[in-house]
Amino acid sequence: MKKILLLIALPFVFIATLTAQITQIQADEVVMNRMSDETKPHNIFAKEAVQTDGFSVVTSTGETLELEYSCLVYYVKYNEETNGKYLIVKESNGNLLEVNTKNDTGPDDLILWRLLPPIDVPYTKYSLDGTSCQWVNLNSDESVIIINSDEELENYIHCTEGTYPEIDFSKHTLLLANGKSNSDIYEFIVKKLQLSLAGYELNVKIILGDEVVGEQWAIALVIKKIEKESSVELKVLTLFCEDELFYYFLNEKLFIGEYLLHDTLVVGYEKDVPKEEIKNYLLQTGLFKKILLFNSISNWVIAVTQEQYTCTQLKEIFTMLKQSNLITHANYIFRGNIGSYHLFFYLEEFFVYLKNENDLLILETLTQETNTKIIEEIDTNMYLVGVTKYSNGNALQMANYFHESGKFNWAHPSFWNLIQRNQIDSDSQELR
Repeated sequence: MKKILLLIALPFVFIATLTAQITQIQADEVVMNRMSDETKPHNIFAKEAVQTDGFSVVTSTGETLELEYSCLVYYVKYNEETNGKYLIVKESNGNLLEVNTKNDTGPDDLILWRLLPPIDVPYTKYSLDGTSCQWVNLNSDESVIIINSDEELENYIHCTEGTYPEIDFSKHTLLLANGKSNSDIYEFIVKKLQLSLAGYELNVKIILGDEVVGEQWAIALVIKKIEKESSVELKVLTLFCEDELFYYFLNEKLFIGEYLLHDTLVVGYEKDVPKEEIKNYLLQTGLFKKILLFNSISNWVIAVTQEQYTCTQLKEIFTMLKQSNLITHANYIFRGNIGSYHLFFYLEEFFVYLKNENDLLILETLTQETNTKIIEEIDTNMYLVGVTKYSNGNALQMANYFHESGKFNWAHPSFWNLIQRNQIDSDSQELR
């Protein structure tokens, strides 16, 4: 059997990542970050547990690869059965060693290795807003069109004057996801674009409005250049506004949309702003008939609207209110039915419980990505995280996003328990 000492005989590259001993989860992050640059379909497999005595593997061609230091080992399998690569993360500092192999189908025991989640593919949204252009020649059936040149793009864009935003097709591809809904569309949300051995998968969420009318839709993303023949599967989740109103209790998904109040909301305001100024601002919008309750310590008010609004209309009111420099947030309120309590709601905070103390770096990274912030550690491995109106979502949305990432034990909104009925019988009371 031919033996190859990995550090000497094969081409490799070290990428400095961390400076202290790392965990399996952190090593996964190192590998996933490295593979985010790849455009060829692939799967990533991890050999379970740290190889404390080094690593040795026999390839399918009978060669042996050996390492003599403690490490975490990964294998990347491409569509081409005879090509792959090993990614080895040094446990002591997180340095990454990359070894490309040929005429090799992977380790003999690859079926026992752990399959990592698909890679998140970086993208930039492409918009025709602010131009005279619009999408044309779209499909009624949900599909993704791969566009790799201006000539191809001109088949799907019509401009009455001027031109469309430029794309460098020598380096990029435009993915044009499109379809048709049976109702008007309130919001498009790109959930994720991922790459695995099966190809690309684009997940889109569409929030429907209140009018029953068919509407053509299109979402365009610019990504790193891929082949015209690449496989891109489109998965569309169509929801009404209330369907988004849920949270996780441990791993159970609890829906609260049915408890939504359609004429009452909570509005947060900046510190040091007098109560009368907030009250006058809200009443002068013409949307509210009464301010029920002030909390001048935490700076929020409960306000009642002039009329009943749908969930979607309330979202539009939230957006309008947050344009004011006085307002920090605006959120739904829900009916409660616990003893003498009447209402419950969330403000600007949620809880995140780490899987272990070494995952604080993962939490810090995700808060940076979502424009949220760690407020404090309130218990062992439990953190309070805050949002602002500039975050990627409100406290409920961000708690769900952190939970669904799978990187933590759980994440949960910080609900305010609750307003007692006898506290909301008269106008503009101070919370007791």
